Amino acid sequence: MPVFLCLIVFIFPLTTVSEDVSLADAQKAYQDGEHLKAYKMWRSLADRGDIVAMNNLGFLYEQGVVVNKDLNKSLDYYRKSAESGFPTAQYNVGEAYAEGRGVKKDNIIALKWFILAGTRGDKDAINYYEKIFKKMSKEEVEKANALARNWRTKTKK
Repeated sequence: MPVFLCLIVFIFPLTTVSEDVSLADAQKAYQDGEHLKAYKMWRSLADRGDIVAMNNLGFLYEQGVVVNKDLNKSLDYYRKSAESGFPTAQYNVGEAYAEGRGVKKDNIIALKWFILAGTRGDKDAINYYEKIFKKMSKEEVEKANALARNWRTKTKK
């Protein structure tokens, strides 16, 4: 019996996040202040293609929670999620471009992402759209609309 217990003690620390973790488990861990645990869970989920987990990892890198703050890595995770159609990530990419956070400020690209997120019901994207729309020329708005249309066409194939 003691041999079996020793094996458990030595094996347990080597295990990684289980394949059956859920977004709800990771969110609860984050809300409970277990940020490292949440990071590991989101990372496992993101590695398997979960777009919500990708967005959440983007947030952790943007804020520097449990990981070193890295706006490039943050934007990479947001983009992967946004390109897969997650509206919150689309808003986050738009906000990064609108504010020049980790990328060169570009209201046309920002507006594209706000259009995409807003048409999927993201209220923050709608508000930000209205904020920067007023500062843009008609041509810039047309370019942003064309980019959004092209993105939709590309993703439907």
